[in-house]
Amino acid sequence: MKTLLFALLLSSTAFAQTSKTPIEISCSSKPGDSVGSEVCTAIRDIVAASPRYREVDQNSDGYQIKLITVAIEENVNTAVSMVTLWNNMYLTNVVQTCGVNAVSRCAHSMVSSFDEDVTSLDKASAEILAKRVRK
Repeated sequence: MKTLLFALLLSSTAFAQTSKTPIEISCSSKPGDSVGSEVCTAIRDIVAASPRYREVDQNSDGYQIKLITVAIEENVNTAVSMVTLWNNMYLTNVVQTCGVNAVSRCAHSMVSSFDEDVTSLDKASAEILAKRVRK
């Protein structure tokens, strides 16, 4: 009985790991933009710890996050542009400034925005499928 319970636990753990939505994350920071590099790293860390998402090297058939950072004041503030794509199609763009003392808050805000985009697209897709099934 313990062996069966252990096997079920392992298979459910493996299923949970494979059910995470893959995301390709690419980030471009100019040399000297340490705040921008920190924001990119923080976003990757948030995704790595997420129960819903996992980072992959390439995902042209799914979600992509493209980040570009530009230092406003070197080592103090940066501007971050985050473009969200799905199947290589543009979904949204978020631009915000991030200060050296707010890197974590800024990164969480951007991942939260991405999560809202994914949730909206998933909901819209489910509604479209439901309408097709009813016909």
